[in-house]
Amino acid sequence: MPIFGIDFAQNFGLNLVNKDASVHDRLHELTTELANREAETIQLRYQLEEAQKQLLNQTWGMDRCKSDLLSSHHDSEGVKERLKGVENDRNYHRKDSNEDAYRKERGNENGELYPCPNCEKFERSIDALNRKVRELEEELATVKRERDKLEEEGNSWEVEREQEIKIMQQTLADAQREKEELRKRFEKEFESLRTVNTDREQHLLDDFEWKLREVEQASKKRLQAREEAVRNQCLDQQIQLKDQIQELQTKIKLHHSHEAELSQLRGLSNEQQRSLKVATRQVEQLQNSEKLLKEEIDKLKSLLQKEKTHLATMQGIHNREIAEKERKFQFKLDQYKTEVNSQVDEKVQRECARLRIELERNYKEERRANVEAAKQEMEKEFHLKKQNWDRRMQECIQELELLQKKLANKDKEYKQELEKIQTMSDRDMMELRRKLDKTEMSYQEKLEKVQEKCDKEIERINCEREKRLSEREEEVRSVRAELEELESSRAEELEERLAESRAKFEEQLREQREELLREREEALAAAEQRHGVAIDNLRNQLDSIYRSRRHTDSPQQDSLMRLHQELSITSESSTTDEGCIRGMVQASDDEFSCLQSQEEEDQVAPLPQQVETNKSKWKDKKFSAAEEGCIRDCAALQSSHLPRFRDDDVREDDVSSALLSAILYAQLDENRERTGNTQVLQTRSSRRKRRSRGQRGRMNLNSNFAPA
Repeated sequence: MPIFGIDFAQNFGLNLVNKDASVHDRLHELTTELANREAETIQLRYQLEEAQKQLLNQTWGMDRCKSDLLSSHHDSEGVKERLKGVENDRNYHRKDSNEDAYRKERGNENGELYPCPNCEKFERSIDALNRKVRELEEELATVKRERDKLEEEGNSWEVEREQEIKIMQQTLADAQREKEELRKRFEKEFESLRTVNTDREQHLLDDFEWKLREVEQASKKRLQAREEAVRNQCLDQQIQLKDQIQELQTKIKLHHSHEAELSQLRGLSNEQQRSLKVATRQVEQLQNSEKLLKEEIDKLKSLLQKEKTHLATMQGIHNREIAEKERKFQFKLDQYKTEVNSQVDEKVQRECARLRIELERNYKEERRANVEAAKQEMEKEFHLKKQNWDRRMQECIQELELLQKKLANKDKEYKQELEKIQTMSDRDMMELRRKLDKTEMSYQEKLEKVQEKCDKEIERINCEREKRLSEREEEVRSVRAELEELESSRAEELEERLAESRAKFEEQLREQREELLREREEALAAAEQRHGVAIDNLRNQLDSIYRSRRHTDSPQQDSLMRLHQELSITSESSTTDEGCIRGMVQASDDEFSCLQSQEEEDQVAPLPQQVETNKSKWKDKKFSAAEEGCIRDCAALQSSHLPRFRDDDVREDDVSSALLSAILYAQLDENRERTGNTQVLQTRSSRRKRRSRGQRGRMNLNSNFAPA
């Protein structure tokens, strides 16, 4: 009996150790199974992805096969058409060959041999066509074989694809079930974590409302400032325009006869137009400011949209955080379970070790005593230990049950809390949505009111601007009518004055021309008389010299001939001088006629300018050789001042010098007369200058006031 009790205790301890080891092994197996299941799920996902890729590749291969089949079908149809064409050609050539054969037979029967040069060509073409037909038939056979192969491959591909589709559908159904389970679990977690984001959303909404209020206040202030500035500018422009109109009216009444005031009026009208343009630009600026405000509102809307997207992203982040926390919580629960199990196992092992030690000690102590007493005691102790062990096992089981109940209660509490949090979050979301709707409605109403105000103000400003523009246009029209009346009256007055001045000027020109013609005739008569007297004197002197010196030698005759030549030259010079004078007079007549024509064309031309042009013409005029010689001789006579020759004590040298001096003095007298005539002309031109100054000033004024 004692041996049996000791063996039983040892066996019981060994059984407990084995149970503990089996429990540990079971836990390890379960963990390995979980890891294997997770690895299998990952592998299944990879397999699903690979199967999808294979499906895509197979569909692509099927499409390729279909396209190849279609192309082969088209090729076969083309080959068939070619075969039909070849058969038609062959039939045609057969008919031709039959006809030729029939002709040959008929020729042979009739005893006549008709030469057929095209028979060989037809035979060759028939052979070539037969070869082509064979080749095409072979190609058609190969195409049919390829088509059959492709159809078989396509059927096999379809069967494999159907099998793979079934497998994929099964795997997809499993994955969808797992996905539904995960979705339900994550929805629960999301509902539990909605309350975390409510405070933050409320804070963000408050910040956004505050920003919206600030922007609205700033926009209102800007609009009010712009409206006040525009009103002030319009009032200032009205006052300035009224003052300018009054000034213009006073200036028009006071200064009707001055061109400067007309230019001032034009400048003022231009300034008015500029001011109107400035007003239109200001209106355009207001419109641009309205556009900018609208753009700011759009920007605010875009910011609101961005905030909404930010909230959505934050919700996603919170969902991920909730999932991470749940995973950590589950991991902690698993750790807690493993720790509890390990603690229970350790307690059982410690109790078993303690019992072993006590049993061994009792066995050693009671071994010395009696076997029966030891056996009884051991049995009693064994029963007691067994009871204690059973009680402890029951306590451990009760503790485990209590822990499980606590866990279940905690799960229920967590679920209830999550449901409460979800309801609270839903209620808060509804309130927030209601507030958002209210704020959007109020903001929309405010925007509509502001838009209506802006539209009304714009309409009012446009009406005022149109009224002002119409008033200004009427004023400008009245001013233009007055100016046109003034210009018409001024043009009539100018035409009358011009007609009077033209008549006066024509009369003065006629008188001056008559005076010039009379003076020209007088000067020509005086010059002819002087030249005649001088020539007579020279001829008398020459005759006397010729009579006194008749017995002189040939040199003197030569000198006399030279003197005759000089006389002829002087006579020619006198004639040339007369021609010059007449040319000058004719030039003066031409100039006066040109002046008259220019005055008629240009209404009234200033005489000083004509005098200057005449001077420049006389300066730039090219004289003839005789005229240049006369001018040169006059200059020499004025420089030398030679004395006159006397009749007594005449010598050969003195004769030539006397003749030359007489000729030169005659030319000098003529030049003096010419200078006198030019002085007379200058005095008369100066008189004309004095007379025409007043007329020129009047004409300049009239030309300035003349209409454009």
